[in-house]
Amino acid sequence: MKIEQKEYTLQGIPDRCLCCGTVIKYSDGRKDRKFCCQDCKNTYHNRLRGKIHDVKPYVDRILVRNYNIMDVLVKTGVSQISVSQLVALGFNSAICTSFNRTRSFSELSIYDISYRVSENRVFNIRRLSLTLQQLKQL
Repeated sequence: MKIEQKEYTLQGIPDRCLCCGTVIKYSDGRKDRKFCCQDCKNTYHNRLRGKIHDVKPYVDRILVRNYNIMDVLVKTGVSQISVSQLVALGFNSAICTSFNRTRSFSELSIYDISYRVSENRVFNIRRLSLTLQQLKQL
């Protein structure tokens, strides 16, 4: 049985490491390498994902703070509040988990708490009653 030898071209494959710029030696191993070593490969990909790692904890902290504020309002039975009072409590209206715009108001939610926002009022603050089955389907 004869094994077919395929001709391999290096078109489109970089001749320098994408991370550090050193010339890649193709004498051994894969002929389509993009990095000179494993450390450069890890560094390159960590830099790409690094931006989300910087932003995610910041957004998570804001979401937790917003959720805690809304949770207190729901537990105390407050169904509407002015936007200025909400901001005074430390609420950041720019961060939410869901957004739906209608003609007269916006409906937003932070995890399982839903609320509607008009120009100067936040109203209809309520906890959504989702079952575990419904959550798994989302």
